[in-house]
Amino acid sequence: MIGNLPQGVACRFNGRVKFSGVSEFHPDHFAIPDYSLLPRVKVAGRKKALDIYSFVGNPHAGRIGTILSIQGPVAYLPLLTSYGCGFDCSFCDTDKQLVRYAVENIMKIINEFDSLFGIDYIDFMDNNFGGGNIASRILAFEILSQVADAGYQIGFSNGLTFESMVKENFRLLRRFSYDGNVRHIAFPCENGNDRVLRMIRKPHTLSVVRKVLEFAKENLQMTNREGFFIGGFPKTNGQPAESPRELERTFQFITECIEQRFLHQAIFLTLSPVTREYRRSWRQLYPTAPFEHCLFSRKTGVWPYPNELLDEMHRKVKFINEHLGRSVTRRL
Repeated sequence: MIGNLPQGVACRFNGRVKFSGVSEFHPDHFAIPDYSLLPRVKVAGRKKALDIYSFVGNPHAGRIGTILSIQGPVAYLPLLTSYGCGFDCSFCDTDKQLVRYAVENIMKIINEFDSLFGIDYIDFMDNNFGGGNIASRILAFEILSQVADAGYQIGFSNGLTFESMVKENFRLLRRFSYDGNVRHIAFPCENGNDRVLRMIRKPHTLSVVRKVLEFAKENLQMTNREGFFIGGFPKTNGQPAESPRELERTFQFITECIEQRFLHQAIFLTLSPVTREYRRSWRQLYPTAPFEHCLFSRKTGVWPYPNELLDEMHRKVKFINEHLGRSVTRRL
């Protein structure tokens, strides 16, 4: 019986799970969600129902309606063009293998969602979109071409790498300017210190960040430009922990970016350093808790950085946004 099944199919035989040959994984065969399973909400004035995520207000993307000048719910498609990660950030020990979907597969996903709910805005969620290598860039520019031809408004709420934006004389940003449909970009500035950026293995420097933000200010005037920053890094790769002085320099850089209108708003994040060492120390205290709780565990006693400094940074960044009338787009 097993021999008659397609290769890679699992079934139960004599009380045990058996596979019909060696499993072959083809990413594009598994990448298209069945959007028909999503709950639908009928909204007055719309021909098509909204999916439930769009109806509750796109918590990840935030105030997209304000950016698009749309009153009421926005039909929002969060979209991945790849999975995995091609980066090697020191505060994360996830699998570094990046797998990209074919362009044809991406367009199938878009068309399927559009046929059911319509699309006001596509949010590219993977920050590997438009990455620095040849394969990523070929994929990125082909997707951009097809999406622009179809008339979709798009954005990047998970960010784009600075090396991809500066490469080939800002080719990616020039394409955004030419298409005129990119309504939001979150710039992953990460930190305001070159030493910390090197410590966490980020390939960009503050000089590159400034060049990209200056170019975006001049050429993407209709795009909402948001910067996100991370603080509170512990001792990493044998390097000393981020100091209070470095934390203050990050705030000074944030202030500079907002006051000079390189960014419309800034977000300050604190991420748990999800390294193997951190996981082990956390698991010793919480042996049965779901791992997801580890990601946001500042109050568990494991967090290795002074909370009061990070709380003060949150207040200061919130104040500088509000002081200059900059509405943060996301509800973090």
